[in-house]
Amino acid sequence: QNVHLGAHATFEPSIHLSLWRQSFSDALTLLLSSPRPCTRQGSGYPAPGSGATIFALSSGQGRCGIAVIRTSGPASGHALRSLTVPRDLPPARKACLRLLSDPRSGEPLDRALVLWFPGPQSFTGEDCAEFHVHGGPAVVSGVLQALGSVPGLRPAEAGEFTRRAFAHGKLSLTEVEGLADLIHAETEAQRRQALRQLDGELGDLCRGWAETLTKASTPFAHTLPQRHYLTFSCALAHVEAYIDFSEDDNLEEGVLDQ
Repeated sequence: QNVHLGAHATFEPSIHLSLWRQSFSDALTLLLSSPRPCTRQGSGYPAPGSGATIFALSSGQGRCGIAVIRTSGPASGHALRSLTVPRDLPPARKACLRLLSDPRSGEPLDRALVLWFPGPQSFTGEDCAEFHVHGGPAVVSGVLQALGSVPGLRPAEAGEFTRRAFAHGKLSLTEVEGLADLIHAETEAQRRQALRQLDGELGDLCRGWAETLTKASTPFAHTLPQRHYLTFSCALAHVEAYIDFSEDDNLEEGVLDQ
């Protein structure tokens, strides 16, 4: 948020500083402390929380011993009951061995471990279910097709589980970035750094910076002698100008040094 002065306006450093400080504080607090729903939907699918239940293979493509398929949304419990025998939901957060079958034909698909995570105590904050199936392509494909036949379910977009976790306040923006870095980490140093960020260290650091900046406020400035107060106000005005117009070429020479 930029504050622009008219050609005939009188520049008041303390007022301008207060406006800048408030806008910076609001933006940083919103970014780090109050995750809000993401409304950017490239495919036209409903936004998180609008009723859609998503599913996806979470363990990666290719043959493997175990593949993990998960769902998130209000129809997760219905999907779990539709595919499993017996039809009742397993105890929350407890792995149970169940026979998976196609809800349309009744054909057996696999014997798998299933887990039930009722919201908000889940990764996304919504009702979630996990199917730990054998990792052969035919098994994975069969379970995914079966889930797609359940009313109210659709395939997840890339990153949508994490986007829903952010939208429901389960992860902050810095923790989302840490999770992405952890998934893509190739070295021990990258893994350690990503894990620290996922644990919230970067968010805590930024919140500390925000608190320090917002407390460097007008009451402190007014305790200074007049000549130091003017220097302090002008220095902060220069910082604001650099933030607002750092990409412009018309800054006075030496402003950054000051």
